[in-house]
Order: sequence, then C-alpha cells, then structure tokens
Amino acid sequence: MSTCSVTPAIRHEGGFLDRLGVFLSSACALHCFLMPFALGFLVMNGVEWFASELMELALVGTALVVGLTSLVPSYVRHRNPLALILFGAGLLVIAASHLASHDHTPFTGLLMAFGGGLVAAAHYRNRKVCACIAHA
Repeated sequence: MSTCSVTPAIRHEGGFLDRLGVFLSSACALHCFLMPFALGFLVMNGVEWFASELMELALVGTALVVGLTSLVPSYVRHRNPLALILFGAGLLVIAASHLASHDHTPFTGLLMAFGGGLVAAAHYRNRKVCACIAHA
C-alpha cells in the first residue's frame, strides 16, 4: 500500500533539474541573506562583482529558467499546483523586495532570502510529488 495520495503512474525525468533548482535557489537565498552584512567587506577586497546588480539578475534569471523548465512540465504531468504556487510566490517576494529597496538593508536581504527559500521549497515539493507518482 502506497502512502502517496497521487495515483497516475508517471516517470519523473526532471529530478536533476529539481536538485539543481534547490541548489541554485538556496545559493540565491544565501547570497541575499549575506549581502547586507558582507557588502563593505567585498568592496574593500575587490570582489564587488559578487554584490552587483548583474550577479543578482544572473541568480534570479537562472532560477527562473531552471524553475520553469522543471516545474511546468512536471505540473502538466501530475497536476499538483503547490510547487508552482511556491515558485511564483518566491519570485514575487524576490521581485517586490528588490523593487522596494535598492540599498541592500538587512530586512531586504531577509525578504529576498525568504523568496529564495520559497523557490527552493517549490523544487523540493515537486521532487517529492514526482517521486511519489513514480512509486504509485
């Protein structure tokens, strides 16, 4: 008897993308959380590229591409919307906090890290649902 509540038997081919998504969004969350505290240190040591707008856009853009590539096809197969909802909410929190404040305050960093955590949770949830379906 399976403990999964989803019945269609499909194979999850996006497991790698979900693992990559968890890694990238966790790196994004860590970057956002640490940036307000490390900004001065990075600039003093010539590593200001790590705190640049380009770096932030690269992290968010990569998370967006990997997320859409993994989560949308999986949703089409399993029809469980929670991962997409978490993903959208995470991107919305990241975008709203970025648009609201450009000066990397600790509060902005916490909000953006929370958004990155939501994106990571979306990939984790998607992986669990797909694994559950694969075992059904």
